[in-house]
Amino acid sequence: MGRFGLKCAVTAAALLWAVGCRALAGRSEGPVVWACGESVKVSPDAAPQAKNSVWNGEVKEIRLFGARQEYVGFQVVTGAGAAPLADVQVQVALKGPDGRPFDAGNVDLFRQHYLRVTVPSQFDNTVPVPEAKAGEFPVQMVPLRGKGFTVPAGRSQPVWVDLYLPENQAPGEYSGEVRVTSAGKVLAAPKLRLTVWRFTLPRETHLKTMMGTGPEHLRWGFGLKRDQEDALRALEDRCFQMAHQHRLNFNPSGTGDVVEEWGGRWRKYLDGSAFKERAGPGVGQNLLMTDPGVEHGGITPYLKKVLGWWKREKLPATLAVYVFDEPHSDEDFAEVQSRAALVRATVGKEIPIYLTTTKPGRVPGGLIDIWGEVPADQIPTRQARGEKFLAVNQGYALGPYVDTPGYAGRSQAWMAWKMKLDGWHFWDCCYWTDRQNLIGPDGKRRTFREIDADPAQFITDTWTNPLTFDQKRNPRHRDWIRINGDGVLFYPGTPAGLHEPLASFTMKSLRRGLQDYEYLWLLREKGKPADDIVDRIVPRANAWSRTPDEWDEARLELGRRLDALAAN
Repeated sequence: MGRFGLKCAVTAAALLWAVGCRALAGRSEGPVVWACGESVKVSPDAAPQAKNSVWNGEVKEIRLFGARQEYVGFQVVTGAGAAPLADVQVQVALKGPDGRPFDAGNVDLFRQHYLRVTVPSQFDNTVPVPEAKAGEFPVQMVPLRGKGFTVPAGRSQPVWVDLYLPENQAPGEYSGEVRVTSAGKVLAAPKLRLTVWRFTLPRETHLKTMMGTGPEHLRWGFGLKRDQEDALRALEDRCFQMAHQHRLNFNPSGTGDVVEEWGGRWRKYLDGSAFKERAGPGVGQNLLMTDPGVEHGGITPYLKKVLGWWKREKLPATLAVYVFDEPHSDEDFAEVQSRAALVRATVGKEIPIYLTTTKPGRVPGGLIDIWGEVPADQIPTRQARGEKFLAVNQGYALGPYVDTPGYAGRSQAWMAWKMKLDGWHFWDCCYWTDRQNLIGPDGKRRTFREIDADPAQFITDTWTNPLTFDQKRNPRHRDWIRINGDGVLFYPGTPAGLHEPLASFTMKSLRRGLQDYEYLWLLREKGKPADDIVDRIVPRANAWSRTPDEWDEARLELGRRLDALAAN
């Protein structure tokens, strides 16, 4: 989708970040090791924290809690002090209540790669993205896989640790340590304690998500030629699998023909047969979009084909017709009405119609089933009529971008629960080439053919440049949307010597929120809704807690309630 829907009614200036934890004064002259949770972006000049939601510096202990079929993440931060540290290694060891070791195959470690933001994200020249600021931010998650890393003098380097707790993980108390070494010398070995609760998160994800992209972005980002189909399929599979482990839907679209693509090479991801390991085995994607078929032989014949295919599939996912993206002019809205009427005449209510617009009143009632970008104050009345809503991009919470806090992605799922939204839609997830803003010498937008002929000339260097969507590149714009990490959740791993996509901090944050959502869903299913906790964290649209520890404490309270119910 386009990016012009970003200009939401944000009037408050960006607030300073609050980490909600006590920091030790000054920086140690020698190496220092500490830890923090999933909702903190650790800057390279961060002072070590004395205490936070997972770390107690007085007793040097990391304290974690988790459900079965959940990823429990935390960060181990190594500060170099006055001298650099070479060949730093992080090792995690745990033993369960029966004395058996925690499966090392369910421990993933990532070095976080920093990007420097010089232009804080903005919705236009006068409206900044809330809480965005300049500085260095952890972005790409580079798998360590036993390799060491260097920490320059005077800097800190966080390592993200994922512990996956399988469905059959024994509940109870686990204990061990996190050993950090440099050139074979132990720098620190803080204790690690993990409580595995007595409940299990569902295999399914109950908040729908859609992260679009085009396969050409994968080709361009990894330097593939058009005839390297096997290599492209391998990259697609890595994206599908990674997204699934973060409870997200990867929704590429090449030809746009949903029957050809999702009934063909991507069908195994739709029905779930491709997902066999770790979280959500056998569970397919929960949301799929198709265009109305204007470019596929006409709306009526195309959607008749789609409806026939969908009825035969009998899948639990929602299929919707994305009838138009962000109409602006009278002509656009006339086209919306014409298309939607024809879609309804062809498939009735059997396939819902989706539209993104900030002006839903310009569309006749009853034509649209699912909306995106609608102003928050208009949603409850329409929900009472049975209409559904997706948050789009930053939606009604904090924008999930490079230069926003670590709880930004997490805020999307919590806000969706608060507002009774049906899902979250991110316009792209591999937008490594700023196609919308690349202008040629003739003053026109660069064509697909131009970029495809020499993608290396046009691709954003996402290893050094966080600004992925920048209307300042386009001389026709005077009021610029400029966003760091816009349209990007995956990053090319080639700068790190890896021919694979890398996850981002934002993806981890989104997963944390989606897992939190399942806590809320379970409590509601058990007749114990936790609206009191939700109201504390996201009291209303466009308002959220700005303290990372408060987010973690809310999850702990949800988990303890569920654990108590499981015990009874």
